[in-house]
Amino acid sequence: VYFIWGLIICVVFTLYANNISKLYFSSLIGSGIGSFIAVYSLDKFGNQLSLLVLFLFSIFSIIFYCFFDRKNRKLAVPLLVIGLIGSFFYYNFAEYFSILCINKKPLFTESNSFSQIDTYEWYDYLIHVDEEEALLSRATSIKGSAMYQLVIDCIGATTFVGFEPANIKSGSRAILNMPFEVTEYPNALVIGSGAGIDVVAAVLAGVDKVTAVEINPIILNRVNKLTKNNPSLNIYNHKSVDLVLEEARNFISKSSNNYDLIYLTSAKRYGGAGLSAYDFLENYLYTQEAFNEYFKHLTENGILAIGDLKWFIQRYTENGLLALKSNGIEPENKVALVKSSNIFLAFFKKSDFTEQEKNFLLRQSKSMGFDVEFLDTKSIDTYIAKAVKITDNHPFYWNRHNLKSLLGITNQMYEQYIGLKNEAFPSLYSYFLMLIITLLCLLVFFIFPFYFSRSFNFSNSVPFLLYFSFIGLGFIIFELMLINKFTLFVMRPVYAISIVLSSLLFFAGIGSYLTNNISK
Repeated sequence: VYFIWGLIICVVFTLYANNISKLYFSSLIGSGIGSFIAVYSLDKFGNQLSLLVLFLFSIFSIIFYCFFDRKNRKLAVPLLVIGLIGSFFYYNFAEYFSILCINKKPLFTESNSFSQIDTYEWYDYLIHVDEEEALLSRATSIKGSAMYQLVIDCIGATTFVGFEPANIKSGSRAILNMPFEVTEYPNALVIGSGAGIDVVAAVLAGVDKVTAVEINPIILNRVNKLTKNNPSLNIYNHKSVDLVLEEARNFISKSSNNYDLIYLTSAKRYGGAGLSAYDFLENYLYTQEAFNEYFKHLTENGILAIGDLKWFIQRYTENGLLALKSNGIEPENKVALVKSSNIFLAFFKKSDFTEQEKNFLLRQSKSMGFDVEFLDTKSIDTYIAKAVKITDNHPFYWNRHNLKSLLGITNQMYEQYIGLKNEAFPSLYSYFLMLIITLLCLLVFFIFPFYFSRSFNFSNSVPFLLYFSFIGLGFIIFELMLINKFTLFVMRPVYAISIVLSSLLFFAGIGSYLTNNISK
């Protein structure tokens, strides 16, 4: 698609070279406005209808051109008819072209500018293999009349369970519910609360006040719809729960409250990244600055708990240890890991674990067949890898290599922990290889044809080719850096992309228009 439109734009610019500045102005201004329209359309209409909006914009732009061009005015009516017929068929049959995450049609499919949510009734085969142990333990220990799984971008998942205290047993035997039962908490903060299963566990454990932070309005709207006929099933309606629709880093940085427990369970932003993009999937919830915020908002004896798959916990544990040290806190006897075969829990404190807390973790872990480790001075070093650190400047928690380590392994212990993950997802080595292949393709299909072309003076064109190549390179680097930083200031990453692209394209368009007044 990009290749075809690139050809079309080049042809248009060639035919109307005398008006090149105005063409660039129109193209860039239109692209900037389109960035805003795309986000608004995705949030308002979802993915499928947004594609229809995009199609209508494209077809009507061509009709508009034909109508004002006398030579092609007769094509306007046929194109309008084609556009209306195409819109009718797409609107009525779009569901037959939708992508299913599993071999079962979801009860509901909803989408916005940064995710697609598919809702299914609870089925065992919906559970990811890696999460089966933890999720099944929850399913068997929290039994309600209504259970649904909301699948996020075909990768992540959050579980809804109808809140019925009379019929629900305590979830004390589920590993991911353990943090709520270590001790008595006057208040707790649940980050990435999703459809509310962690909040259910918190209320059942007797937490007096639960603050639940969730960024995705689709999930919360779906929970409201699932409980429309019986609002008491919605845990977010419970008197002890305070629901916040906001990005967690923004919320906690503005909060003046301290919490006895801050808990994150598999809180990630996938955003349609797919299985192969973990290397470049940013997450500001696990950077060293984020850990500093969590420790800042913990009470003196409060606990920061993180639950996730074991290869993620390795990175989170490393950052937690570094954050403790950066705050002048010696991590010994302040970090504990509970380990099942696939799911790990990491506990962090600013003060030493009490004997009561240690005994609880040891007793519960033993009863469930899990291991528990309290990190001491000797074991702490094994969890700190000599790799790229996860900071707000580098929030890509799975990209652990820098240029020095790209061609060599720096920490054997660390590699053992994440070896299984490397088998499932490409590492930075794969992307480095893709870069080399791309450069070779550029050489073969672009440089060589121009070099051997008789009608093209390659030597005289090299300065211009390099000049515009570096303009494009600088534009992309500047754009990515701004997107990376703006994500911290807006609720959603896609908003950062929209703001940055719209601003750059808009002002670049104005600059292009002004060049029309420059004498040749």
